[in-house]
Amino acid sequence: MLWLHPDWLLLTWITISIWLLSRCEALDHWQQPYPHHGSSTRRTNLFSSSRLSFGNVTAVYELVDRVLSSQTNPLPIRLSIFENPDENEKVCGSHNVSCFQLQDLYPEQQGSTNNDSLRNNHSNHTNDSNKNDPSWVLHVSGTSASELGAGIGWYLRHYCNMTLGWPRGGGSFLPPMSRWPRIDANKTKRSLVKRRQVPWSYLMNVCTHSYSLVWYNETDWENYIDWLSLSGINLILALTGQEEIQHRVFTQLGLNDHD
Repeated sequence: MLWLHPDWLLLTWITISIWLLSRCEALDHWQQPYPHHGSSTRRTNLFSSSRLSFGNVTAVYELVDRVLSSQTNPLPIRLSIFENPDENEKVCGSHNVSCFQLQDLYPEQQGSTNNDSLRNNHSNHTNDSNKNDPSWVLHVSGTSASELGAGIGWYLRHYCNMTLGWPRGGGSFLPPMSRWPRIDANKTKRSLVKRRQVPWSYLMNVCTHSYSLVWYNETDWENYIDWLSLSGINLILALTGQEEIQHRVFTQLGLNDHD
């Protein structure tokens, strides 16, 4: 029978081994103390929906810079990752639920904390760049850097009527904003909170890498990853380079290129 052929058995064994290794690695990440810029440990079961992508605000600020580089009236924004489990539970409703929160900040609310960062050192994020209301700042907070990216994407799509896409799907439409929309136009101190309904937001299949991504250069990958972040995707296939791993495994088992 075909499935008993030695080559098929070998390939099956390698596939199962790789899968087991990946599961062990994921389990290891799951059980590690939560790393954060500002504290050394967290509860090991905290923020389980984004275990591998807590990150920090720096990368998300850079994302905003890239995506909104064409804006002559830049978006004044503050980003913060929840500092402790209690803060996450207060906003998200549970220690183990990931979410983001969008809210308006005015001068009396703009004091900074250890995990807060207002991009005052960059002119394109300062308060006085916001025409008609220089005191306003958009505050995006969340469980992780992944949630911050999703929150920014939600704001741009649902409040600014912008289209964020990739070139083959029509690209993006980012009209110039003379005044950035408020989360609560009536200033009643309301905020918008969005919670993840499932732990992982998955994208792609095994064919995508050969059909589309094989032609991508560094700029294409950067734009694509930005779109993933703004769309709340926190789990994608990472198949690039797997053929090299397979080649090394087969070589160590005694096979050559001809075999």
